[in-house]
Amino acid sequence: NNETFIVRAHYFRGWKCSESMRTLAHEFGHIFHLPHKGTKGKDLMVGTSGQIITKKIATASRKYYNKYLKKKLN
Repeated sequence: NNETFIVRAHYFRGWKCSESMRTLAHEFGHIFHLPHKGTKGKDLMVGTSGQIITKKIATASRKYYNKYLKKKLN
């Protein structure tokens, strides 16, 4: 039972490396079932400049991993 995950991050001319890494982290967040919720400019999953994941979201992501992804990835 193999699952395939594709993470696709767009690159825009003029972006700095840190912006590309943030976008990649955002897209990985979708694999862990992170929603587009939070404070724009603060939370990783909202807008284009956020960098944090709250403890509440991190806990929900761990639960999602343990319940669904762990079985698929092992």
